[in-house]
Amino acid sequence: MEQFLESKDEQTWYHAKINPVDNTSNNRVDVLVVSRYPILESYRIQGLKYLPYGVDKANSAHLIDLPNSENHLLLVSAHTPCCQSNFYREIELQEIMSFIRDAKSQGGVVDLELNTPIIISGDMNLVGPSHQKDILTEGDLIDNDFYGQDFKPDWDETSFADAKPFSTGFPGVITWYDESSVYSPGRLDYLVYSDYTINLINSYSLFTKLLPEDILQSHNLNFDDAMKASDHLPIVADFTLKQIVGVENDNNILPNNTELHQNYPNPFNPNTTISYSISESDFVQLKVYDMLGREVSKLVNEEQSSGKYKVEFDSSLLTSGIYFYRIVSGNYSAIRKMVILK
Repeated sequence: MEQFLESKDEQTWYHAKINPVDNTSNNRVDVLVVSRYPILESYRIQGLKYLPYGVDKANSAHLIDLPNSENHLLLVSAHTPCCQSNFYREIELQEIMSFIRDAKSQGGVVDLELNTPIIISGDMNLVGPSHQKDILTEGDLIDNDFYGQDFKPDWDETSFADAKPFSTGFPGVITWYDESSVYSPGRLDYLVYSDYTINLINSYSLFTKLLPEDILQSHNLNFDDAMKASDHLPIVADFTLKQIVGVENDNNILPNNTELHQNYPNPFNPNTTISYSISESDFVQLKVYDMLGREVSKLVNEEQSSGKYKVEFDSSLLTSGIYFYRIVSGNYSAIRKMVILK
């Protein structure tokens, strides 16, 4: 890693890999995590014995210490069976999601703090039935007798989001390309994440073969670099942490109308209060967007009873500028503007 990305002052690389059960060639753990931030703990996510090749596989999860934050990151690094091994791949995907559910509950192998950011990434080899992706994003388990009931994996009881790393120079998402293979170019490498806790800023798969020459030169690349490095294309995603806020409810006064009020103070730095009223119980969403319409924070995403509510919004991770917040409750929706001034 130092040869590729040399450390600057006070920087270093951290790395972790789960060790095989023993030293036999049939125990293979081929996922490795390298991080600029300290890796606090690593955990084995056991896969089923991969009978066609006699390999006892495993995936891994790693708790990473994030800088300038009280949060840690749970990163799951996975490489599930390829090709026609749908049964074994589904077993490993369910093992991963079972680990996630256990980690979010107290008393398991790992006890995550509430609202810990979660990312699952790796070569998933999802070339089989489409429901295999639903295992990762929706918590749609197949063997409910063994793995329990289906569950929504994010902290707000919604689905995990898909980063969808569109390929450079190509109007679609492919992460695997091999001209000599019987398989067509496709998407094998996935990155799903908790969009309740982190914002996706950018994502792509680096497909140098289709990049214009001037773009290649400006980034010191050659057209075949990605293909020489691997038959898989590198995927990249940038995230920022969301500020998870508390919601104050005054149910002593039941409003006649659903209404979104202007935040106060406005302009503000870094905190402001957004208040709204709900006339009857309904599912409520309150989100913040930037000028380009990108979601930067999800403040409320839950069923709420009739009442008046106040939400404290912390903009510490955002830059100065104009932002919009939007509420949706039943048939009611409204948008208001606010200004961050730093």
